[in-house]
Amino acid sequence: TLPSSHRSSHVLLASASLLAAVALSSCAAWVALDGRVTTARSAGPGARPRLDEIVVWVDSLAPAAARRLASTGRAEVLRERGRGYEPRVVAIRSGSAVRIENLDRVWHQAFGVSPGGRFETAPARPGATRTVRFDSVGVVGVWCALHAKPAAIVRVLPHAAFVRADRRGRFRLPALPSGTYRVHAWHPDLGEVARTVTIGSGSTLQYTDAAF
Repeated sequence: TLPSSHRSSHVLLASASLLAAVALSSCAAWVALDGRVTTARSAGPGARPRLDEIVVWVDSLAPAAARRLASTGRAEVLRERGRGYEPRVVAIRSGSAVRIENLDRVWHQAFGVSPGGRFETAPARPGATRTVRFDSVGVVGVWCALHAKPAAIVRVLPHAAFVRADRRGRFRLPALPSGTYRVHAWHPDLGEVARTVTIGSGSTLQYTDAAF
């Protein structure tokens, strides 16, 4: 929690199916975006969407900010377990790699399909690890050629100003320079909402007309 002497503003991203409360706490010219995401929609018959599958990001960054954030990323891992993938959703910066670990007792062969192209790994024995680099921005579905299980999804973003929410829908975006940004919230089953947000002014902004 930042000291109370720091300026703060509050942004509400809302729709009939997705409500994102974003608290913006600033320190000097760089601003940390905190919030919590909730949804009233289902992910299918009788299914509630997992809030930790929501990805939040901003559209674009100044080159200096993008370079500063590029060094803060962490390696993402897809684990093959139970003849499927865990977690179902990972988010990475374009040009980064995902490590795929076979934690099963059976062989796996990962492959991915997206508008930017296709990849396929060699069959992997139990305990094997492969690394796949993603250069094209977008959504990549990842399947196993040997098992008919639900796919994992890799959300590839143009920079490192993004975050996945936790299981309670809480998130914190990396600190950004004060300014105007397009803030997005996306879920693989619910779609995407976006709003233009000016941060660092100490004002209160409310958006209640967003819709999938």
